[in-house]
Amino acid sequence: MSKITLGKKYKTLTSKQKSDFTVAYENKLKTSFINKLSLYTDELTTIKELKRVKKTRMILYTDLIGKDDVFPINYKFYRNKQNQWFVYDVQLLGTSIIQSDRIQFKGYLKNHTIDELIKIM
Repeated sequence: MSKITLGKKYKTLTSKQKSDFTVAYENKLKTSFINKLSLYTDELTTIKELKRVKKTRMILYTDLIGKDDVFPINYKFYRNKQNQWFVYDVQLLGTSIIQSDRIQFKGYLKNHTIDELIKIM
């Protein structure tokens, strides 16, 4: 996910910057998910469909069912060369986490360095 969010910029990073960014981004995602999950109580999740979109790609379509609303959450998976499946993106209410972060990071990196981005994450 970290590689995808930085796009072409990722290729220009040193090995240390790639590692540091990956760790910082992983921590950012974990913190964000934990904070959001703590807002929900008594909701249910239903699995609607698991759809293979390519040989190495699948999407799990789910709904988070609250007291008053239903929120679609879709998990995008890819299969690596070792035949393991990994989540590479999550769409909440139709908004991709990767696309959202990519736009934010691109804007931030216009005036700041990757090291500054890593530090604030």
